[in-house]
Amino acid sequence: PEVSESCYYLIPRGGKNLKGPSVRLAEIIVSCWGNIHAATRIVNNDGHTITAEAFCWDLEKNVRIGSQVKRSIVDRYGKTFTADMQTLTENAASSVALRNVVFKVIPRAFVDHVLTQCMDLAVKPIADTKEKIVAKGVEIIQRLEHMGVPEANILSFFHKDKVDDLV
Repeated sequence: PEVSESCYYLIPRGGKNLKGPSVRLAEIIVSCWGNIHAATRIVNNDGHTITAEAFCWDLEKNVRIGSQVKRSIVDRYGKTFTADMQTLTENAASSVALRNVVFKVIPRAFVDHVLTQCMDLAVKPIADTKEKIVAKGVEIIQRLEHMGVPEANILSFFHKDKVDDLV
């Protein structure tokens, strides 16, 4: 589940949520795909923007795609980022460029299928956890009943009709 959670992103932008497969999913798919080459590099830093370039080459199908991503290194006050922040921005731009080219070379139908599986696996523990909490609640109520506290009194105390409503 932890790996699955890293395979997609959800970012609020302009009142909407942008979502999709993450660079982590791209890395996993590249490692599983086989006979593929992917690389990134910074090709320009003009003091205002950083340009990252990425290539992905499926060596079996001979499909090769390259792309560039630009990221600003100037804050809203016009001040250039520190060296550390520029490095962080370079890494982020490289990741985005890599993700973009990998998902242009690997068929999107395959990516979407894997992404759906990841999202389902990431959400499954939440459902499992609720079941475990309900089971624990039943166990606690049984112990309290054994000590002489009726289930009806417990549910009444919490203003609930049934044990499942306690979760």
